[in-house]
Amino acid sequence: MIQQISVFLENKPGGLKKIIAILKMHSINIRATVIHDRGDFGIVQFLVSDPVKAQWSLSEAGLAAAIKPVIAVIINDEPGSLLGITELLDINHINVKDAYGFVLEQRKKAVFCIEVEKPEETEEFLKTNGINMLTPEELYEF
Repeated sequence: MIQQISVFLENKPGGLKKIIAILKMHSINIRATVIHDRGDFGIVQFLVSDPVKAQWSLSEAGLAAAIKPVIAVIINDEPGSLLGITELLDINHINVKDAYGFVLEQRKKAVFCIEVEKPEETEEFLKTNGINMLTPEELYEF
């Protein structure tokens, strides 16, 4: 299962630069990112090449960083592809707590990352319904 790094950060100039500089210093590559504004603070979420090392590096620098599992669903990069996933989740009363996506190959493959209450069970359920997942090896080594 894919692991996402979430960093709680004061919302002021230079904060994002500090995180990225720490990751660079430890040779950690960023695959995807999203930033959530929460007024005076924000949450920055990353998919990175080495999530355990990233969490340790950021924590050592005094930042509040946590690892969370997310499900990285592979879908076609075309209109309506996401509908099938959301229908499956809805049918099984699975609530999406957080989500974001990115494109692997334009007009071919995209990835939709979702955070849910029971990630292992949800991932297994989606797999049994023919949904492909991005593996840790595919994310961390490409």
